[in-house]
Amino acid sequence: MLRHYSFIILYVIVFGLRAEAQVKTNMQLFETLIDSSVINMENDLQYSKSDNVICILPSETQTLSAYTVTSIKKHTRSQSTGSVESRNIIFTIEDMQVQYPEIGRYSFLGENFLVRKATLRGSVYTSSSSDNLTRIAYTVTDTIPLSEKDNVELQNSKFTTAALPTEPFFSSLFEPVIGVAAIAVTTYLLFTVRKTN
Repeated sequence: MLRHYSFIILYVIVFGLRAEAQVKTNMQLFETLIDSSVINMENDLQYSKSDNVICILPSETQTLSAYTVTSIKKHTRSQSTGSVESRNIIFTIEDMQVQYPEIGRYSFLGENFLVRKATLRGSVYTSSSSDNLTRIAYTVTDTIPLSEKDNVELQNSKFTTAALPTEPFFSSLFEPVIGVAAIAVTTYLLFTVRKTN
C-alpha cells in the first residue's frame, strides 16, 4: 500500500499535476484590463445618457473602441439626466502590448510554459464644471502553456502578438541528456542481466 502512495507522490513531483483551464486570448486579457480601469474609475465617470463617450486608441487597436464604450456604460453608475450637464468622457489608450518575458517548466519533466504580461497605459478625461484627467496604467501577468501561444494571439492584430524569449540553455539541454542516459542504462542492464542468466 505504501509503495502505491510513494509511486503517486513520485509521479506528481516528476511530471506535475495541474488542472487545465481554458486560456484567455490576449484580446480577452486587454478587455479585462479595460474593464478594470473603468471599474476603478467608477466614481469619476458616473456615466449619464447625455454624456458623449469618445475613445482615442492607436490605429491597430481600433477594434476595442466599441468594447470600451460598452464597458463604460455597463460598469459605471448612471446619473439622473435631470439637471446634469452634458460632458465629454475621453478614454485614451496610449500603449497596449503583450510581452513574454520568460519560458519555464511546470515541473521537472513537465510541459513548458510562458509568462505572459499584458500592459495598458492611457488616460481618462472628463469635461464638466471641474475638468478631471486621470492617468491609468494596468498590468496583468499570468502563465500559459507554450503550446497555446498561437491560439491566444490574433495574427491580424499586431498588438496581441509578441516574440518568444530564448529558452534557457540548461532546460533545453537537460531533456536530451536524460533520454540518452536512460537508453544507456537500459542497454547496460539488458546485457548485464542476460550474462548472469
